[in-house]
Amino acid sequence: MAHINDKRLQAYIAGKISTQDEFNIMEHIAGCDICAARFANMMPEERLVSPPPDLKKEILSRTVYQSNPVQAIQRMQERKRERQREFLAYSARVVFATAASMLIVFTLSAGSSSKQREIPAEIVQIQQQEKAEAEKKNLISGSLQKASGKMGDALQDFLALLRE
Repeated sequence: MAHINDKRLQAYIAGKISTQDEFNIMEHIAGCDICAARFANMMPEERLVSPPPDLKKEILSRTVYQSNPVQAIQRMQERKRERQREFLAYSARVVFATAASMLIVFTLSAGSSSKQREIPAEIVQIQQQEKAEAEKKNLISGSLQKASGKMGDALQDFLALLRE
């Protein structure tokens, strides 16, 4: 299936296409991550709105819970446990790195009573890498939040079209 070109996406955003073409575009975007991302990035800021608070619950009740609610809940709980394990492992690495850094700094400062030593280049490099990774994670998180807001708006528009 061919991707939607920018002119058609801009025409959709401007409201200059037929209802059938709008439906075809939304149907394609629902199954194509590439076009969905391009569509979300083209959406003007003034058209963005926050999704309703019960949107996730409504979508889950119409899709996942209808098939087998017990299995769906079990899968969600397993995903939650996996995220908690990942967070715990990440936290343990951060605590270990911090403790090791503090131990090195205190050891170096206690060993040199009269003159001050510089922090070894390896430690400085590791600290800079950790800082860069944290900034990268923050950028990714912000981008994901923005994209999810735009996709929520698109889904809301799509659901409104289906109701009409």
